[in-house]
Amino acid sequence: MRLTFQQSIQDPTASEANLVMDLVRAKHDVYQAQKPLADCVMRENEMLASLLRFRAEEAEKRLDDTDMGLGCMRVMFKENGWTHISSLTRTPGSHLQPVEVTECGRQLTIQLD
Repeated sequence: MRLTFQQSIQDPTASEANLVMDLVRAKHDVYQAQKPLADCVMRENEMLASLLRFRAEEAEKRLDDTDMGLGCMRVMFKENGWTHISSLTRTPGSHLQPVEVTECGRQLTIQLD
């Protein structure tokens, strides 16, 4: 059996195909490694969304309590015939100014925090 020089040298097309297959295997390994990371990032985002949802619900409860308090104050003002001398003013970087209320000659100052 006689081997020729050409048969002993690997075909360049086969070498390229082997390299392409190695590249595909390497990409597969990368994707396999990325999947657990993507799962962790997804879990982190779900937990962040839960936290933000909780904070929004708490803020909504505080807003409802504040609305209820303001409603009660309006009713008290109306029932007692109180009027506003000055209104709440707020400028950027400042705090709320006190509200002065008069009732039958008496003055009441309310400071909201």
